[in-house]
Amino acid sequence: MKRLSRVEVDEFFTAQLAEWQAAADSFAALNQVKMKTVKVGDATFKAQFNPARIRSSAAKIDAASLKARKCFLCDENRPAQQRSLAFDENYKILVNPYPIFPKHLTVPSCLHTPQTIDGRIAHMMELAQALEDYEVFYNGPRCGASAPDHMHFQAGNKGFMPWLDDLKLRVGYGVTGNNNFSASYMANTLSSDTRWMLPDGSWAYSYGPTTNVNPNLGWEEKKEWNFGIDYSFFGGRLYGKFDYFTRDIDGLLYNVKVSQPPYPMENQWQNIG
Repeated sequence: MKRLSRVEVDEFFTAQLAEWQAAADSFAALNQVKMKTVKVGDATFKAQFNPARIRSSAAKIDAASLKARKCFLCDENRPAQQRSLAFDENYKILVNPYPIFPKHLTVPSCLHTPQTIDGRIAHMMELAQALEDYEVFYNGPRCGASAPDHMHFQAGNKGFMPWLDDLKLRVGYGVTGNNNFSASYMANTLSSDTRWMLPDGSWAYSYGPTTNVNPNLGWEEKKEWNFGIDYSFFGGRLYGKFDYFTRDIDGLLYNVKVSQPPYPMENQWQNIG
């Protein structure tokens, strides 16, 4: 995951407004936007009157209209002045030319694929962690997305959501080892009174191995990912946390039965998988 510095994102944003007059005018027009606070019960809402945004918010998104227009999030269809800042191999960061926040970014997928959050929660969390001065959100095709045919996230400067008190994202990765087998399994040990196969195929008591040594035996490795969210909304009236864990095990330790001969004993520790 690429972590973008404040300076890198700020310089990109500032350079785009200096190079792209249409975008600069749209952000300047935010000074004329009217805001109204509406209280319904214990909840407080803020309504924004933003005429410059109408081109985006009133865009036609029916199937026929989408088919007739070129996708404005694809590289080949964007204005020449609209540059991008690479996030990773999957997404690019753009300055939104029809903003509703003082700093408004759009983060489209590098591929032209439908707008759906399914399978992309981890991407959203990684992006939110990388853009530490921004709040990242997703608006689906039924929630006002003007490009339902191209997957994208939105990001606005922190503090623009009045209902959000706290939002912390956590990502963790670790590898732990398990060597839960006796050290004797890695050593050639001999014992008396062990039945041993002679060259003629008969069995006799003699000195012989007591274990099947596996020179390739290694640690069992557990690789774990943890994605977490701590949240608080509406003045602390709604709060909680969400955690998602995933674990992969490589080289699972297992005592398996082996053939005799060539092995002198019937079991051997092996790494499975």
